[in-house]
Amino acid sequence: METKPIADTKRIRIIDAIRGISILGILLMNVYVGGQYWDEILFQELISNYLSADFISTIFVQGLFEGKMRALFCMLFGAGILLFLKNKEQQNTKGLWKLHFKRMFWLLLFGLFNGYVLLFKYDILFMYAVAGTILYFFRNMPVRYKLWAMPLVILIGFVNSNLEYRMDRKEYLKSKNEETTQIDSNFKDTTYLQELKQEQALMKGNYVDVANAVYPKVFEGQTKEFISRITDNIPLMLLGMALFQLGFFSNKWSKRQYTKTVFWGYFIGIPLMCYDWYILLEVHGQDEARHMMYKNQTITFTFLIYHIQRIALALGHVAVICLIYQKGWLKPLFRRLEAIGQMALTNYLLQSLFLALIFYGFGLDFYNVLSYYQLYFVVIIIWFLQLWYSPIILKHYRFGPFEWLWRSLTYWKLQSNKRHSIKM
Repeated sequence: METKPIADTKRIRIIDAIRGISILGILLMNVYVGGQYWDEILFQELISNYLSADFISTIFVQGLFEGKMRALFCMLFGAGILLFLKNKEQQNTKGLWKLHFKRMFWLLLFGLFNGYVLLFKYDILFMYAVAGTILYFFRNMPVRYKLWAMPLVILIGFVNSNLEYRMDRKEYLKSKNEETTQIDSNFKDTTYLQELKQEQALMKGNYVDVANAVYPKVFEGQTKEFISRITDNIPLMLLGMALFQLGFFSNKWSKRQYTKTVFWGYFIGIPLMCYDWYILLEVHGQDEARHMMYKNQTITFTFLIYHIQRIALALGHVAVICLIYQKGWLKPLFRRLEAIGQMALTNYLLQSLFLALIFYGFGLDFYNVLSYYQLYFVVIIIWFLQLWYSPIILKHYRFGPFEWLWRSLTYWKLQSNKRHSIKM
């Protein structure tokens, strides 16, 4: 089976740029996974001072990017599947379904490599591969049906969040002494605290110690959390397919259409995001308010807010990027972002490697040492590295290292990668 990669002149560069931005944005969240443990107790310390650098930086980054970059990357993955399949159909590729399934199989193994070798706790590639396999059967679904994925992902997110809430509520009420109404403002699970201390000790150990701490988290994400993750990913990918077919991701909309998307995305998303944080701080973050919520509410409709605002803001962010791109602003930066997006798999896996070498015990041992706002300096350093080396690699090679390996494994044949300059 011989197929040619997309020529550089035929690449949809705006999609590469948006993918590059989403890869960099995901690191804003993943740095917590690598560098800290995000738990209820640390959150209480975080919100104890609303004027601290930790609180201000975290509420800004979490508010504008948490969930949005993951949703965006998921949508782009769906769009990428459709783009890949359409390209192969145009080349009259035989055995298209086999090619796609092999491609997803190797991506799944890259996900296992990310979790069990690079030791990243919250890998997305494993789940993307499973979702991508399923999506093959929906690729020709009419756009109007794919667009129903937008309310579907909000509804599923609402249900999954409430299922989690009901379990937390059950555990919380169970922990209370039914014979007293006194609220324990220092409610802490001693066993949980001990587990955190043990985890921290392992994370600051050698490679085997870190693996012992990480493997259960990776396995839990692939098993216990499988349903909640897959039911979030598939609708987002379907939505990404629909938006690609409508020209949203490929910069085919008019300035007026993108401007309206920015307005409505931020008009809906930002107020809901602020209210979502209000609920988190003033209800979930306060013992008395949380106690009353758990006592009186078996389900909570406030979870709808998060899932609506993350979609609205993700679409608003894309529209802003497309408007800037149409204006021709920041061209040197966009060229670098395009390179990052073209090497998305390589850059995603290298981010896991960078986090391991910076935070884990067999590296620089900064796990749970830096405060929240200091973690963003690590992010900026990795951003600069990836903005620097990605264009250099693609200047000499057609693919990033892992993209080349992925393609070679898919076709079970070493692919030509070196760019050959023509001497005049």
